[in-house]
Amino acid sequence: MIKYSPKRTKYKKYHKGQRPNYLSSYKSIFSIKQNCFSLYSVESSQMSSKQIAAFYQSLNKYIKKSGKISLNLFAHLPKTKKPLEMRMGKGKGNVALWIAKINPGYCICSVNTLFPSLALKAISYAKKKLPFKVKILQI
Repeated sequence: MIKYSPKRTKYKKYHKGQRPNYLSSYKSIFSIKQNCFSLYSVESSQMSSKQIAAFYQSLNKYIKKSGKISLNLFAHLPKTKKPLEMRMGKGKGNVALWIAKINPGYCICSVNTLFPSLALKAISYAKKKLPFKVKILQI
């Protein structure tokens, strides 16, 4: 199984930061190719490393070696949590999971294959694993 969290970081814990709540234009990072399907986010959200792994596995279930999957997600921000039944105070909790922040209009993945029906079937199956609304664009 592919691990979607960093091996080392400069600091153990980070601040939450802010996410802009605007819709950017749909732009793909990759060069335009024929039979390329891209998945773009419509709303802002965050995904854990386990959700990213489940999404990739569901895509790979259909595509396998008949196409190429380019995933643009990586969980690089730690999210902390305090143990249950612990009193308030005493500092920040331990790192519980790793997340990836997603803004609207972000290209989540691209699927290149010779069979467009297979790519659409795989993406429609895999988008059920995502915790936010997405849009499929064919290039």
